[in-house]
Amino acid sequence: MFRHFVAVYPARSLSIIVLLSVAGLAEGFSVFALLPLINLSVAGDAASAGGVGAWLTQAVASVGLKPSIGTFLVVIVVGIGLKALVTLIAMREVGYAVGRLMTELRQRLIVALMNARWSYFTERPLGIFANAMGAETIRAGATYQQSARLAAAAVQAVVYGVATLVISWRIALFAVFAGLVGVIVFRRAVAMAQESGIRQTELMKSIAVRTTDMLQGIKAIKAMGAQRSAMPLLDHEIRDLDDAQRKQVWSGEFLRVAQEPMLVVFLAIAMYGAIEFSGEKLPTMMVIAVLFYRLFNRFQVMLEIYQVVCTGASAYWSVHRLCSDAEDQRERSSDRTLTARVAPLIELRDVSFAYGEKAVLDGVSLRIEPGEFVALCGASGGGKTTLLDTISGLLAPSHGGVVIDGNDLREFDLTSWRHCIGYVPQELLLLHDTVYQNVCLGDPAISRAAAEEALRAAEIWDHIATLPDGLDTLVGERGSRFSGGQRQRISLARALARKPAVLLLDEITAALDRNTEHEICATLRRLAGRMTIIAVSHQPEMLRVADRVFEFTNGQAVQVSR
Repeated sequence: MFRHFVAVYPARSLSIIVLLSVAGLAEGFSVFALLPLINLSVAGDAASAGGVGAWLTQAVASVGLKPSIGTFLVVIVVGIGLKALVTLIAMREVGYAVGRLMTELRQRLIVALMNARWSYFTERPLGIFANAMGAETIRAGATYQQSARLAAAAVQAVVYGVATLVISWRIALFAVFAGLVGVIVFRRAVAMAQESGIRQTELMKSIAVRTTDMLQGIKAIKAMGAQRSAMPLLDHEIRDLDDAQRKQVWSGEFLRVAQEPMLVVFLAIAMYGAIEFSGEKLPTMMVIAVLFYRLFNRFQVMLEIYQVVCTGASAYWSVHRLCSDAEDQRERSSDRTLTARVAPLIELRDVSFAYGEKAVLDGVSLRIEPGEFVALCGASGGGKTTLLDTISGLLAPSHGGVVIDGNDLREFDLTSWRHCIGYVPQELLLLHDTVYQNVCLGDPAISRAAAEEALRAAEIWDHIATLPDGLDTLVGERGSRFSGGQRQRISLARALARKPAVLLLDEITAALDRNTEHEICATLRRLAGRMTIIAVSHQPEMLRVADRVFEFTNGQAVQVSR
């Protein structure tokens, strides 16, 4: 896992590794100082320690310091202090890296989703994306942090291993052997944590999807008193998640608790062997005991951290796969742009489209004149919305094509064409934000004056102006502070604020009363001519004010005589 992070974030990861290595060297220097210190305390002579102890004694003397207990204590304190300082700097880098990782994952996911084909969204529940942006990205960041801690523990293990090897190669080999035994004995606990992590990732996706779906329909659920019957839809996943989390906690605690007796057993064996067979002196024995304990403890810590990494890695890979999948579904782009500052001529030439084996459009040919107001009616599932989606480029016809002012849409960049379109869906998108933000959707090119102009064109400004906060009025969750007709007009203003050449409307009056429907249709009639309007509707008033009406039957579009 850490190798992957190093490959993705080489510069910062390399700096972390270098800092951890420096911290490890400082700690190793302090450990080596124990040998002459203990020798001074027991034998009264630091140089008699031999080997590393003698070398360190000479090094201290060469800089004009007296090789005394106080001197070596200062060396130990300075070394540990330096190790702590450098480790803190390294962990600060880790903190920056974790924040950058989560930010880049979220940005990558958002960009990938914004550029993905429309069909990619119709095949997946939205809760998956919400879960990836939230919980999974946080777990991914925590996994990077734990991977850095694993690298730090590995560096420390190397330092203690080298120190032990210098003093007693037999004890060093035995410590490595003990560590390998620990890995073998506890591999099942690590595997259990990994399985639990994968299971948790899948269950949290499922819970996020179901929760999103339920909250979208919470009004109907509460209105019908269906809370009790709705809860079991989540119970199964919640109970399974509880089981997975219990297994994770159990495996972690088992690993932490069970390693201590093993450490004591191996330490006793090492000390017995060093005393009975190696004949080590007491000062050396004391240092060996400290080194063996620290080295084996590093193996323990590495195993515990690795277990945590295995638990969280599935979340990182889940977000990574989701980003890759969305990027693979990237919408077609082209260097050729298609713009329309005035209402264009729109032609559909022998357009066919099918969802699976079900044909929705079958050789539809239409010619919509510039500035014309066209209404599309017909039975549900007849292909009306699909036709709007082909005009906007959200769906690509399986046969035939869409031609704009003589230009085949397939040869041009779709985003450039969509900048010419205003779209108002049947299911309104109103953010829990101000009226202004709902009109501009964060587009800095749409000023407050432009938003006001669009609201006037949608004939809702007179109402907005009477509100205490005007454009800064919060619309409430999904526009709950406004009536259905007012929400439709705000959505219409959002489309008009972009100065569209083409306005696409999908059943925008279906849920409105007759008077409100009549008012909105009158507004649209006044807008016709300045832009091409194509409206899907079953309502008589919409059909009455349109220039032409096409009825969809069996995948065909037939003009209705009036």
